[in-house]
Amino acid sequence: MSARVKFLIALGSAIRNGAVKTIKQAMNFAEQQFGKIDKSFVDDIVNVFKKEGKTKKGDVVPIKKKEGIVATDKATEIVKKRTDDIKKGDVEGT
Repeated sequence: MSARVKFLIALGSAIRNGAVKTIKQAMNFAEQQFGKIDKSFVDDIVNVFKKEGKTKKGDVVPIKKKEGIVATDKATEIVKKRTDDIKKGDVEGT
């Protein structure tokens, strides 16, 4: 079993018993153990928190590209189109 897997198992236990309460604490702990951590390891840590049901509103969770960012861009395009329609006098967007 790799050191990362052992760490993630220990992290799950620490989350359950309340020793680690935030993702930031877990990231700091991982950096102490392994030095700089890569994105896949960060994703694994976030998944452990999700599995333990301990992610709370306000926790910083890394987002993946093409999820929230694309949706925001699409919404901006829709609002711009509707604004242009209204400027032209087409209130209903037909």
